[in-house]
Amino acid sequence: MISAEDTTVLTDNYIKLCYGIPTEADTSNFMEHAMQLLNASDYRGCLVLFKSKYPKLDTVIWHSGFYGLIIPDSNIQSYKGSHIKYNPIDYLSFRYNNFLGDLVNDEQAWIFLESADIVHRAGRLYKLQEAESSGVLGYDSFRWPDSVIAREAINEIAPFLEKDFKGSRRVQYILAWAYLVLADDSKAIPIYDRLIEENYYALPSLKNVIKYLWIKKRMGEQEKYVTICNKMFPDECLLLERYNQSSADSVKTICKHCIRFGTQRDSIEASIFLANYLLDKRAYTQFDSLTNIYFKQHTFESYDPLKKYEEKFYSDAKILELFLLKKYNRMYAFRNSVHLHETDNKNDFKKYVKQLYATYMPANPLSFEDFFRNNFW
Repeated sequence: MISAEDTTVLTDNYIKLCYGIPTEADTSNFMEHAMQLLNASDYRGCLVLFKSKYPKLDTVIWHSGFYGLIIPDSNIQSYKGSHIKYNPIDYLSFRYNNFLGDLVNDEQAWIFLESADIVHRAGRLYKLQEAESSGVLGYDSFRWPDSVIAREAINEIAPFLEKDFKGSRRVQYILAWAYLVLADDSKAIPIYDRLIEENYYALPSLKNVIKYLWIKKRMGEQEKYVTICNKMFPDECLLLERYNQSSADSVKTICKHCIRFGTQRDSIEASIFLANYLLDKRAYTQFDSLTNIYFKQHTFESYDPLKKYEEKFYSDAKILELFLLKKYNRMYAFRNSVHLHETDNKNDFKKYVKQLYATYMPANPLSFEDFFRNNFW
């Protein structure tokens, strides 16, 4: 717990670092040092610094419905004159979790909206948080990015670069992601190129570009950024972007590396990817070995959206396995057993089976109605 006597000085230099404006950090100032490390993609060093200052800090541990970096007390010095006790470390912890990608919309909203009434506050740091609430909160990596939100964020944030946010690489980073959502890579990639060259948020910039080019099947261009990433960050995990050129053994090696890597999202996505790969290859025994471990360890009572995504994938994958093995009598019971509500009634379940039938049994001589009648209730 952070003691009531703990104080944090928000220096002008720290705010510049938050904005991504080039400046030299005072490493004796905890907040300046932490933000400097994040800007340089050294999130592991940032975590070590956090834990050296707050030894009982929770990291990637279930805590009050939240996965991530938790500051369990708000007794750090607030801005004077405020009627709400605001913890400046909340924003720093947001930047750490946002860097890792371990936050989805609900958690980000808590940090922005519950920590302080930022809409009514003055000061450059609050202006930056308002800009991020428009540009960052609009994206949830586990849902299809919203082009309407992206356009709104660009329209709202882009003019700021001419005044309040002039020279802010943080805002440029947010804009680049919004441009990628709109597939406007002619604007996004040059921004990312500059950020990578200056080593400002270079790691997430590289991952964003690599994933985008992989989705667009522009493998020649993608390989250039993969090479840069491997050179700058040789120990980092590049998962989905490389599977298309990997053998079965190398897929397992890459996934196991990512699972060991230590960040929640890398571990979840790597496990999911490996399970999906094994099922696609019809390696049922290996698939069962992997997924059974998951089902034995989870109770499906989490309210964290990141964990709910994980639960839904594993459950859907298991149901697909039962379908492929023609164990139709177990599908409905299994779906109910894990308390997923995608198919709350039998009609919804029938629609779900129809999708599987169309995808995996297109040449079946039976009509779907006959197939369903013969194998289900």
